[in-house]
Amino acid sequence: MTVFTNGHHRLLVSRSEPARSLSCSVRTRLLETAAANWHILLAIGTTIATATYLRMRSRARARDSAIAATIVEDVLEALHTEAESHAGDPIRHPVPGLSVVQVRDHFLEVAGRGAGSGNDGGGGGGGFESSQFGSEYVRTQDAQLRTRWRVPDDAARDRIWAVVAARVLRNSSVRETVMELRGEPHQVWQWIGGHALSPRKKR
Repeated sequence: MTVFTNGHHRLLVSRSEPARSLSCSVRTRLLETAAANWHILLAIGTTIATATYLRMRSRARARDSAIAATIVEDVLEALHTEAESHAGDPIRHPVPGLSVVQVRDHFLEVAGRGAGSGNDGGGGGGGFESSQFGSEYVRTQDAQLRTRWRVPDDAARDRIWAVVAARVLRNSSVRETVMELRGEPHQVWQWIGGHALSPRKKR
């Protein structure tokens, strides 16, 4: 202990460590360690955050790809069916294809926008049911037993539809063109493959 005095006052200064509780000592030591190794801790935190983000993105891509695969099959079948209908009765089916936007809206619905909200909106498939992708990605069937999906928002629909469109247009039996439907120009997908190349599935 050191003693300082000025004739009127005396100051006692202890040279020993102050008495601390165990929790206070542990907290102090942790803060000192963190301050000394902040760059290492930052690198670890960044690595964990990046790995978590990449894992989530990978799962999202796998989910979008799986949903898109079910839609592509049904879109190709719908295009082939419409081409046959047009060939058989061009009066009732004047367009030899389907509007791309209408196809998208039929197979991919944004939550809260569909007819009936809780139902399929297509008059033949019952309500939407949860899928293996959780409650935000639900599905039902239309009157032709084709799978329709309801997704949480526009961003999800745009991501999935981009995959669908790319896969559909890679099929050489499909042609994209612009046609007038009820006075408005529409991008249209047409089935131009032969009957033997029918994508129709056995149900």
